[in-house]
Amino acid sequence: MADIWASYSEVGQLCACSADEARGLIRMRGWPRRRCSDGVTRTKLPADLAQAFIQSAALRLDLDRLADLNVARLRAVTAQPDLGLPVQQRLA
Repeated sequence: MADIWASYSEVGQLCACSADEARGLIRMRGWPRRRCSDGVTRTKLPADLAQAFIQSAALRLDLDRLADLNVARLRAVTAQPDLGLPVQQRLA
């Protein structure tokens, strides 16, 4: 698996804690850290957290795609003449 480097904030989101708490956790566990060219300090995630990070990102992408599809569908419905049909029947 490729190395995943995450910011304190991203680790916090993954572990359901604040960025400061994540920083403490990272220091306590001795995970490698480095300051990146954008000025943000990132840590190399262990394999189990890297896998969870990838799954979380994939889920967010799926939800974004689903939202985009629903927006497109609603726009198409509102652009159609209603022909006296309720919205539920126009969506079917």
